[in-house]
Amino acid sequence: MLQMFLTIIVGPLVVGVLLILFKQWLDRNDKW
Repeated sequence: MLQMFLTIIVGPLVVGVLLILFKQWLDRNDKW
């Protein structure tokens, strides 16, 4: 039960962080 709870909370959080890092990486590539 606790693992499912953590997955529901941490899942979207990790996805959000990955999206932010990916966006920064794209912006950095556009500058070069």
